[in-house]
Amino acid sequence: MFVCVKGINSDRHDFIPVAIANGASCIVGSKDIKCSVPYIKVDNPDAILVDLCKKNYDFDDSLKIIGVTGTDGKTTTTTCVQTLIGSDLCGYIGTNGISCKKFSDTSNNSTPDPTILYKNFKRFKDAGCKYVVMEASSEGLYRNRLDGLDFIVGAYTNVTWEHINVHKTFENYLNTKVSLVDKCKDYFIVNLDEENHEKFMKPGKKILSYGTKEICDLYIKNYHVEDRYTNVTFIYDKKDEGIYRKRIIFGINIITKPNELRLNRIEEKIDNIIQNNIIKIIENNMLKLRVYEIYSKHEESSYKNKAIK
Repeated sequence: MFVCVKGINSDRHDFIPVAIANGASCIVGSKDIKCSVPYIKVDNPDAILVDLCKKNYDFDDSLKIIGVTGTDGKTTTTTCVQTLIGSDLCGYIGTNGISCKKFSDTSNNSTPDPTILYKNFKRFKDAGCKYVVMEASSEGLYRNRLDGLDFIVGAYTNVTWEHINVHKTFENYLNTKVSLVDKCKDYFIVNLDEENHEKFMKPGKKILSYGTKEICDLYIKNYHVEDRYTNVTFIYDKKDEGIYRKRIIFGINIITKPNELRLNRIEEKIDNIIQNNIIKIIENNMLKLRVYEIYSKHEESSYKNKAIK
């Protein structure tokens, strides 16, 4: 079966003769076309393709999917989230390809079309992954590639005027990014320092926030940028610690249920973050705050005994 979805630069309706020559026995499209094999006309081939892929690859909701959108920072954020959870438990889909501990492939798109997405969801599950973190690009959202997916948590980094391409206007581009919020079941994580953040704070949705404002769930108290590293101190309000543990590092967002991912397992992964930083945790139970200090490995000795008040 050949489904005629549309891309930015091409339309699969134009490739129907090639598809038939290569063995396609049925065509699904949205145009009035006559061909030598059965042709099914539908209003939205993109949506049909999602349904077909779900059935073909026996997709269910056992994989917990984390989505990150934004103009900049998607790749860094998703890569670091996979590193924190561990590539044995978490698959990655994005600009850097499709990977987990057992395999690594390239990808032509940050958010691939459903035929590639669902094929790899099955591969991740067969490889023992319980989580998938993926980049939710505006094109992927616009092309309905993520329709029918439930994300356990979503996040956005920022929205700027870059990459407007198919959206034509900034408003269309922003609204496409915002559409990820409705696909999230548990939480959506918002950068309160970003000027468009209110668009993402939809009524009825559980919102977690990070940024340099004291009202943030994870408040960046201070930071100091050096040539080779950055020192950052975070303050995290543990008001719902019993339900979820929140870890947000450099805008890297991760939600974990305590009975599924042990906190110390995540801490063990901190050394592997590509920025080559490690984390130091200081508890203050009286204030019910958790303070995170990030510092470079080569500075560990000088900061190891530093008191934080």
